[in-house]
Amino acid sequence: MLQSHRTQKQSPCAVLQEQSLQTARQDSVQPAKHLAERKDGVVTITQCPIAPYKTITTSGGLFNTVIIGLQAWEGLFGGIVINGPAMIILNDWDYNTVDQLFMTVQKYAPPTLATAVINGTNVFGTDGTVNQTGTRFNASFTAETSY
Repeated sequence: MLQSHRTQKQSPCAVLQEQSLQTARQDSVQPAKHLAERKDGVVTITQCPIAPYKTITTSGGLFNTVIIGLQAWEGLFGGIVINGPAMIILNDWDYNTVDQLFMTVQKYAPPTLATAVINGTNVFGTDGTVNQTGTRFNASFTAETSY
């Protein structure tokens, strides 16, 4: 049985994380670096969610990453706020489903996806042809203005 000595109440997410680390140590398994740091960005897997009206600051890469199972093949998805209240939702995209990619991934690594959706928009088809559908995300900025 796992026991945890706590001086203050922890969230259920934090308790589960601690239990996972204790189990790994008991099994003589070195926890992966992202488990030890608990800051990989995957909510409720190795990082607790951020409470409403609270913030978290981390250093590192610009994009959120997906590291758990089939999610890696479904693509990245996450909101990014850069110095302001506005958010851009980024989602990489593949025209094949996870099921279609599964057999290939069994022999090779997960694919690098070459397409993306920005705030839910992008185009499909050859530029300038009648078979192209969708719209591109468009943003306008004014010089010397904070956003």
